[in-house]
Amino acid sequence: MPKSAYASRYGKAVFQIALENGSFEAWHSDLAQIDSAASQESFMRFLENTRVPPKEKERLITGRFPGISPLALNLIRLAVSKNNPRVLKGVAGEFERLWDEYRGIARANVITAVPLDEAEKTRLAERLGEIFGKEIKITAKIDPEIVGGLVVRVNGKLIDGSIRGRLMALKKQIAGVGGVE
Repeated sequence: MPKSAYASRYGKAVFQIALENGSFEAWHSDLAQIDSAASQESFMRFLENTRVPPKEKERLITGRFPGISPLALNLIRLAVSKNNPRVLKGVAGEFERLWDEYRGIARANVITAVPLDEAEKTRLAERLGEIFGKEIKITAKIDPEIVGGLVVRVNGKLIDGSIRGRLMALKKQIAGVGGVE
């Protein structure tokens, strides 16, 4: 099973625990700490090293995460015991996605040729909220290659309103009519 599938599975399990216990905020905080540590290559290499005794790994884990819940510590221990500590990097993202879904929030990845100001982001979030029937949180990225307009991805749906996208569609239409590429 690919590592991202494991992260998804772990994230879903953590979300179910949070749902049962009403501990969303605590898990959000714990997973942020875990995600931050999982981003550190030296930390990951240490946990993956088969020559390091389990007691040393345990000492590092408990010392590195003094304030997180016992269940979150067990999550780390489980990933390490399965020789798959890198899976921890994706758990927070899956948890956040599920938590957003539970609260009726969708994330929109927006690509524009030029930066959007806050007012434009707010208007775009409102308009997308009307379309998708959810509160929308925008993550903006700049890509000058789209020339103008924007490309939006929400819940796996793509809205390509870029000039580049329109030019490519026009090229395909012309090529289809005349047989020229």
